[in-house]
Amino acid sequence: MPNFTPESRVLDKHLAEVRENVPFAHILSLPSLNRLMNGYAGRSITVISGGPGTGKTTLANQMADELAAQGVPTLFVEREIAPSQLVVKSLSRLSDGRLSVADIPGLTSESKALTTAVDIYRRSVAPLLAYDIEVTTPVEIGALVSDCMVKTNHTPVIFVDYLQILDGDKNQLYHDERLAIRDTMLGLRSIANTYDAHVVGISTVNRTSYGKSSVDLSALGGCSFIEYSADVCLHLSVDGRGEEQAANLASPMRPVTITALKNRHGQTGSVPLVFDTAHATFIER
Repeated sequence: MPNFTPESRVLDKHLAEVRENVPFAHILSLPSLNRLMNGYAGRSITVISGGPGTGKTTLANQMADELAAQGVPTLFVEREIAPSQLVVKSLSRLSDGRLSVADIPGLTSESKALTTAVDIYRRSVAPLLAYDIEVTTPVEIGALVSDCMVKTNHTPVIFVDYLQILDGDKNQLYHDERLAIRDTMLGLRSIANTYDAHVVGISTVNRTSYGKSSVDLSALGGCSFIEYSADVCLHLSVDGRGEEQAANLASPMRPVTITALKNRHGQTGSVPLVFDTAHATFIER
């Protein structure tokens, strides 16, 4: 039975939570985005949305690598791209421009640039980054988080690629995709709160929002519950309109803008970036 509990009885607990809820890691390569996102803090969900070609997965991959290199355990639940392809992106970034994503397949150990990149990845990223292509529900992700905490003694940051293709509950038959997405977001919120974790989820956008240089929260694909559950909603878009946007989309150095459509604990606004598609790297303009 619910009980009335005056704030005077729990104030010290709430103040302690406020003091402890500070960023534990940052996006070092993109300081403007880091300020927009407020770094990584516990009990938070960040959603990254965008249309095709905007680099959502690549940005998440770059963020995940940086976290692992900072000593933060990182789980990457991947349902779209083979982990080996994401490793190729990582190696290209670590080659300091010497190897493009297209260069790496087929290279042998005789390539000094590849050997150097692999050594850096093996030493700085690989020990604390885990890809998982098997888990399909928030319950299974929660079990993965628990296992990670037992083995590392730290709470991981969890990346999910992408939100719309997780199963809300394997034991329930959904006749409406929106209900499955709602249950997925409720499950991820429970993980964030229970484990004091930060979850980064990649979201599709509605087809009617493809190619638009400016969108709002209604563009998030599938269910409005995504915007309600998220603490921060970031949207990636390729700059320009019409022919200009098509030309930018075809450029290997793709001008993009990431916009905070929602920020529960900070500012909204935009950050101009360049997506270096050949080297799977986002840089600030």
